[in-house]
Amino acid sequence: MTLRLLALSSLMLSAAVGGAQTERVTVRMAPAPNQTLHQRTTQDTELTTETEAGAGSDKPIPAMAMSMRAVVDTTSAVGPTDHDGHYSARVTIDAITATATMNGREMPVPSQVTAAATQVITFSYDENDKVIDVSTGDSAGAAIDAAKQILMRAFATVAPMTLSVGESVTLPTAVNLPMPSGGAAVPMGIAGETRYTLISVTFDGADRIAHLASHTTSRITQAPAAPGSPFGFDMTMMGDGKSDVNVDRGIVLHAEQRSTIEGTLHAGSAGMAMPNMRTHGTFATVSDLVK
Repeated sequence: MTLRLLALSSLMLSAAVGGAQTERVTVRMAPAPNQTLHQRTTQDTELTTETEAGAGSDKPIPAMAMSMRAVVDTTSAVGPTDHDGHYSARVTIDAITATATMNGREMPVPSQVTAAATQVITFSYDENDKVIDVSTGDSAGAAIDAAKQILMRAFATVAPMTLSVGESVTLPTAVNLPMPSGGAAVPMGIAGETRYTLISVTFDGADRIAHLASHTTSRITQAPAAPGSPFGFDMTMMGDGKSDVNVDRGIVLHAEQRSTIEGTLHAGSAGMAMPNMRTHGTFATVSDLVK
């Protein structure tokens, strides 16, 4: 009798564990409507640029090592859905700070960076919780563009995923270069994908917390002849990340992505006495919900 009870208990436990492992959950990377969230996003970038081996030039360019850090505090007011199921999140930049060094020497940070504080960036979502538009209204400038790029990495750009523990899904990736921009906007060729894997599901009270791992590969190209650009580039990026998502409230509690960059910079015109340059480095973006 005892052996039978032990065997029965074992079978029931196995069934319970198996059921928990195969339960599928829908993970939404977009904030659910009708809530206000406070977030802090930090981006660290390390880039080194060197003259490409064998490049002929009577004016060799010394290697440049650049280090940048940007910290953005935001408040996101997520509104209700409309009759089509669409909704918007108005993200106000409460504070933004940035530091940079070149070859170990501190570089001045443009005043436009701190001036980006109090600006509003609006993320618009469709009925499937996927970003369909990002607007800065009448605001423009390098600082706003840089903040927009950083926040695009912190906020959802993919539709919800339904997974069981251990299951993966691969989706196209929207990539924004973590480099400052100040010139005219130029078209870039971007091809990439991200594989998301559901590692586990835990509980915070009654709320389910999904823990995801991700791996991204991307290639970014821009032709040297693009109007308004002094150079073109061909870069590859590979990175790994993880996210903790409150499934029931649609809140990304923590997200991080760490990537490596390798590529070549090309002179923007035949008349420019500049050799091709190799660039490589790393960047990391970390975003946390501030309670």
